[in-house]
Amino acid sequence: MAAGKTTVLKTVPNGLLIIFIYIHGNVGGMVEMIGNYIASKTVTAIGIFISLISPFNTLFAKMEQLLLPSSGIVGELMRGASGLSGSGSPASGAMYIYIAVYMVGFLVWTVYRFHKKDIT
Repeated sequence: MAAGKTTVLKTVPNGLLIIFIYIHGNVGGMVEMIGNYIASKTVTAIGIFISLISPFNTLFAKMEQLLLPSSGIVGELMRGASGLSGSGSPASGAMYIYIAVYMVGFLVWTVYRFHKKDIT
């Protein structure tokens, strides 16, 4: 009984890939924030494009906006703690629709790929 190949990457390279994708999203947030700070539409557009590839920072920014207090000393300290993550700028509704399609698309692709694997 020959076992088929069940994964594309081994455990450690797969974990490193996920960490890279997460960092990529944070870099997109930083680039977008820097673009807004220097008033460069080109740099801001590059940051938004990076966020389209890896939208994790956009979700983090929304969760931070919803969960953290927005007034008083605590709110100021928590907002300042986000540093260069670019978590201060809210995304548009279209971005959240894109993120939903992004997540469902990857879930469907994963189920399709997993269905083809030999796990016996």
